Amino acid sequence: MLKRLLKMQRVDTEEEMPQAAATEGGEGASSLAGRPAWALAVLATTQNWLQLLPQASPGTDKKEKEKEEGPIERCITREHEVGWGLINVVRRDLCLVQQVCNAEQKHSNHTRSLVECITKGTLPRHWRRYVAPPSQPLNLWIVDLARRMSTLPNPSPPPSSIWLGGFFNPNAFITATRQAAARVNGWSVENMELIVHVLSPGEELATSDKSISSFVVRGKPNELFASLLVPLNILDLC
Repeated sequence: MLKRLLKMQRVDTEEEMPQAAATEGGEGASSLAGRPAWALAVLATTQNWLQLLPQASPGTDKKEKEKEEGPIERCITREHEVGWGLINVVRRDLCLVQQVCNAEQKHSNHTRSLVECITKGTLPRHWRRYVAPPSQPLNLWIVDLARRMSTLPNPSPPPSSIWLGGFFNPNAFITATRQAAARVNGWSVENMELIVHVLSPGEELATSDKSISSFVVRGKPNELFASLLVPLNILDLC
């Protein structure tokens, strides 16, 4: 009970901050609207991020979605659903923070947590929908999310080259390629093997193959590629 009362008192104090700043007129408080410096800083940051992130999903026609019967098409469609779902959550939270900074919305535990994450540059927990470096600052995470959404390929026709690391679930795409190859050739997925081939400069990709760009090897690459049929030059992958 005491913790709840302290939280309520903290919320009331933060709501009174813009009014106190307007009456004091000190250097910490700014602008014609009497908003404090922290609100203006958060407002500018969220505005930049909203401009960087895509605004709305292009959508998929139901008839076209029914035609996407292949494993690769379904996998990429799920990637779009995950990505746009996360974009909607992030944009809604950023708009809510802007309303608080403009004194259009009252502070809550949710908005207080968001403002704290924005000022400290840490990722909110409910935004963690895919694996990201724990030490990655929030502004770089926003840039990474915008890049992922801009590079997501269309489900149909299936792409010949993709940024695998930009997928929210890269393992699902690898599985989808195996399923697609098994369907076309009438093979069993259990009896298939994944073979990686590094293209030499000027070498063209076969029409039936899939390529992965910007591939970086971390950890112990010698153990990772010990069982591959084709010898690889690790330096070519970095």
